[in-house]
Amino acid sequence: MTTPNLPQTPELFNLTPGAVPSIPGPMFRVRAAFVAALVALAGCNGLSLRKADGGSALDSMQSVMRLHTAGPATREYLSRTNANRDFFFDPAIAAERLGVPETAEGRLALAELCELAGREAEFWSPSKALNYYLDAAYYSSRALFDDDGITLERRADAADLYNRAVARFLRKSAGRKLLPGDDWQRKLEQQEIAVQVRRDDSVWTPEPFDELKFADDYMAIGVPARRRDGLGVPLLAVRKRWWRDPERQAAPEKFFTPVQVYPVTAILRFLPPDRPGRPPAMLELHDPVRFDGVEYAYRKVPLAADFTTPLVYQVTQSDLDRITYIGLVNPQTEEHKTGLYLTHPYERGKIPVVLIHGLWSSPKTWTRTLNDLRADPAIRNRYQFFTFQYPTGNPFITSAAQFRAALRDVRDCYDPDKTDPAWDQMVIVGHSMGGLIAKTMVTSSDDAVWKIVSPRPFEDLKADAIQKAYFQETFFFQPNPSVKRVVFVATPHRGSMLGNNWVGQIGDRLIRRPNVLVEAHDALIRDNGDKFFTDTFLAGVPSSVRLLKMHSPLLQTVNELPYAPNVARHSIIASVAPVPVDMSTDGVVPYESSHLENVNSEKVVTGNHACLDQADTIEEIRRILLLHLEEAQKQARR
Repeated sequence: MTTPNLPQTPELFNLTPGAVPSIPGPMFRVRAAFVAALVALAGCNGLSLRKADGGSALDSMQSVMRLHTAGPATREYLSRTNANRDFFFDPAIAAERLGVPETAEGRLALAELCELAGREAEFWSPSKALNYYLDAAYYSSRALFDDDGITLERRADAADLYNRAVARFLRKSAGRKLLPGDDWQRKLEQQEIAVQVRRDDSVWTPEPFDELKFADDYMAIGVPARRRDGLGVPLLAVRKRWWRDPERQAAPEKFFTPVQVYPVTAILRFLPPDRPGRPPAMLELHDPVRFDGVEYAYRKVPLAADFTTPLVYQVTQSDLDRITYIGLVNPQTEEHKTGLYLTHPYERGKIPVVLIHGLWSSPKTWTRTLNDLRADPAIRNRYQFFTFQYPTGNPFITSAAQFRAALRDVRDCYDPDKTDPAWDQMVIVGHSMGGLIAKTMVTSSDDAVWKIVSPRPFEDLKADAIQKAYFQETFFFQPNPSVKRVVFVATPHRGSMLGNNWVGQIGDRLIRRPNVLVEAHDALIRDNGDKFFTDTFLAGVPSSVRLLKMHSPLLQTVNELPYAPNVARHSIIASVAPVPVDMSTDGVVPYESSHLENVNSEKVVTGNHACLDQADTIEEIRRILLLHLEEAQKQARR
């Protein structure tokens, strides 16, 4: 049955049949026991971001006392040119007397003197410091790309010196906040410093962002640092909005989270000289996710990158912990945050991978996975990642309806004429309850799911147009033709003991059903009568936890739905103990529930239900994505 293209509004998708009264009183001890049990089952990745100890105070003191010194190669060069005495007393004087050497080794020595002079000048003449740092960047770049026989070790020194000089220039020119726009350029012009900012489609422009931050100022805790050595200064581009900001309510802005943080790499490119001395410079803000390298002095050089710090900054600055906790026990308050979100600006031609979190969770659970996968150029250059965020207290079948609508909306926004073949190679990865949502994208319901609600034909339902359209969207679905592969991670296809034991019973009672559900349930029974519905429907609104009981009617029905024939399926299953596989469990979902017959692959990893941080799990997802690329390329050649 074809479903209508419905608007995604909180009122529409909050409708779920039935209701239960909320429990009066705080029930503090019960809630504490429930949360403690969930923590024990789900684990915690300890993700955080700290300010890095850059030793700035010590560095400043050393600069004032002239304790910084040039490297051995530069000192040897100065000794050969009789400039060592000048350097000892004042690196600025030594640089002036050295002039502009003809050799790469000499220019590199000059660049190092300029950097030292800039450090000292920061305290006595900031404008001079800026000029010294520009000189250091210019002469080190000339030495780096000179062909006169400089050693590889000295080329590495030149690259490091260039990056340090650019970083120091940006720090000292920034003032209280780095945002290299028109005001920044005007302030430099007042100091007779000529630096342009490149603005075109191949680079970031500073205007959309609130601030640029230095990646080196932070240290990510809980995930391995994924960086790439190369030319440039890694930065964080930060943009913050509010969830209910009017501009966020329409596409394409609604496909981005309010807190957006992207990796940026800054380089200074010196324009062709039109007079003696240092030529004007151009600041370029490159996207290291989009480009692995940059052309500089007619050569392709690697672009430095920090992939981890921007990701962790965004996750820790967002309200994902609130979504995790409140989205479970009071989903109505977090409903407006439901959506499909890009992790990086959209790129046509890259295959979408959608990551769906599970119960009592949020997109934060994918941080380690995203961090590792995007650090792999084979993955980064061919895929783009989305996350689907939803309050997990709602029934998964309701969240699945929202997900279907979001998939339609995002393609209508970015590929309205359906001409990008990458969209039709979509991969969905679902963890835990997220795997159940993913399953509804690749199966056909016919009227099997509706029969859990009513034995009568859907056409006989008496309801207003909005309610009836909602039920049709929720209980009748067909495979999304864009989805070609699905990965189930610790998915309770047949349920979880969490739904049956005391933890699940407490959780079901604690989860508040939105008021709109109570009103919808009462109206439907009033208009259609008790006999129209099944006992399951009449029992009230099921919470997400109640639906996850072992062998619940909905899970049994969904588990028996037919899959689309052209969709590859993979299972990743965790086992907490070294026992026979068919007797294993991840602590939440037993193997008998997470196992599927006739899948393309099944990987059992050692660990608990919260296995997304484990290297084996991430490596298996990576293997599947590389396999998907290989098979997609074969299909394209046919």
